[in-house]
Amino acid sequence: AVALIHQYFEEGYYPSITNPTAAMMKAVLINSTKRLENVNCTTNCASNGRPGGDMGWGRPDLSKVLWFSTPSAKSPSPTTFKMKAWDVPNASGFTMGGGSNQQRDYTIRVTDNTQGLKITLVWTDVSATVNAAAPHMVNNLNLQLWTVPAGSNPNFVGNNYTTSTGLSCPRTGGQCNTADAANPVENITLSASQVATLCPSTPVNLTLRVI
Repeated sequence: AVALIHQYFEEGYYPSITNPTAAMMKAVLINSTKRLENVNCTTNCASNGRPGGDMGWGRPDLSKVLWFSTPSAKSPSPTTFKMKAWDVPNASGFTMGGGSNQQRDYTIRVTDNTQGLKITLVWTDVSATVNAAAPHMVNNLNLQLWTVPAGSNPNFVGNNYTTSTGLSCPRTGGQCNTADAANPVENITLSASQVATLCPSTPVNLTLRVI
């Protein structure tokens, strides 16, 4: 599956990215996953396919994220893409030693509130100092989803899930607002009903914030 993802970009099916980083391919692979059926789990279970002992992220289905169809296989109009992708090289990322106040915003436009939404942030971290105290992250990034115009707090924070559904839980008060300081992958997964609640009318812009 990873080889097919790399070939998809390399052959120009997503024209703005032709030499994807490892982090980019990992993010696409995670976004393509779907729940495994008939899985019996006894420990560390994730009800709906979130990372866990039952199925990890789930089974890859590249048709959920990659587009090969009309109007033109290698130059589709932006509205036909199944994904919106940003591949930021290290040289264009945050400044080393720039402190914890750096952030970058990306806009996604929701045109259909009857579909679910999956957002994944992946980065390749540098090696930590030997015997460093856990967690061993050097560059600790966090993913947030905001409505536009943004309020005083994000609507969703990466890697905060409702155990019973495996879906991201909305940030309300102090709930579902735990920043993950241990993993170089952050994900927000919304059902169609959650998207409809967040975007009662369309089209609407949402902001992805990386801090």
